[in-house]
Amino acid sequence: MADPQYTLAELAELLTVKCVGDADIVISGLATLANAGSGQLSFLANPKYQKALASTQAEAVIVAPRLKALREESSYAENRKQL
Repeated sequence: MADPQYTLAELAELLTVKCVGDADIVISGLATLANAGSGQLSFLANPKYQKALASTQAEAVIVAPRLKALREESSYAENRKQL
């Protein structure tokens, strides 16, 4: 049986979060910022990991609402997608 895959739009709806960027990107797994690769979703909830955001290879990142300023200033937003 194949692993389930979801678009960012589907995940955003399930998680009741806003999708910023290409909602059609397909996600097939989860990983930490440091270990994520293509097709994987990661998250940033603790500001001590914000440096990892700049170098992650995650396809998309869920950024905690309390880190809104980081979301808006991050160069990650220019290169990848955020939820």
